[in-house]
Amino acid sequence: MITRLSLFAAFAAILAAAQTRTATVRVDFGQKTGTLDMSKMALGQGGLSPDLMWASRMPEVRALHPRVIRIFVDEYYDLYPARGKYDFTKLDPNVDLIRQTGATPLMIICFKPRLLYPKIDHDIVEPTDWAEWEQLVFNLVKHYKDRGTGIRYWEVANEPDIGEDGGTPYRFKPDSYVRYYQHTSAAVLRADPEARVGGPALASVRSPLLPALLESAGAGKVPLHFVSWHIYNSSPAEIRKTIEYARSMIAKHPSLKVETFR
Repeated sequence: MITRLSLFAAFAAILAAAQTRTATVRVDFGQKTGTLDMSKMALGQGGLSPDLMWASRMPEVRALHPRVIRIFVDEYYDLYPARGKYDFTKLDPNVDLIRQTGATPLMIICFKPRLLYPKIDHDIVEPTDWAEWEQLVFNLVKHYKDRGTGIRYWEVANEPDIGEDGGTPYRFKPDSYVRYYQHTSAAVLRADPEARVGGPALASVRSPLLPALLESAGAGKVPLHFVSWHIYNSSPAEIRKTIEYARSMIAKHPSLKVETFR
């Protein structure tokens, strides 16, 4: 059995080992390699807290002039506490904090209200009532449109190819993701026809969810304004490979004109 004491001991051993390692870093301020364009980069807000997690660091974040800050709209915010009732009191301050930096929130739809998902299981990805789900998403988007937040991008799910391991409670198959995307994106655009919808925000760009979404969008069955994915590797060469792969998949559907986020 793993105890709290044994976990602490293991952590202490790792920390002690890390403290014995050394590294040499050389910084050449006389050499310029290019311009850092923050308008083409996005910051991200993860984790949950009843407090505004980085409110005390807002001036520093603002000084970076970020254009977009990505925020998880997940179940913590309890947006749908009762049927016919929508509550944005927890989410509003987080959206407002992002706007105070001068950035626009990129909203990730990745929540499962208990009323529509009675069982906790990341393989249960479809709500018990699609019409009710669409009305919830519609009210969410309309709320922020009416508040004048300027939100443009709505991302449908986060790392839906790996479920809870990716920090959100969805583990989709290609057909179920396309179906979920279809209902969700329709609700977003019904509330705000000027919004831009996309995804799948994959943990692995080679997931079969991407070609399924592109095929559906290429056939005109769903709207798609941007394609997104993640990579957990800092190697420029590996990052480039994911870009080339995603572009090759998009190129199979020449009718699509999409942005890419990675």
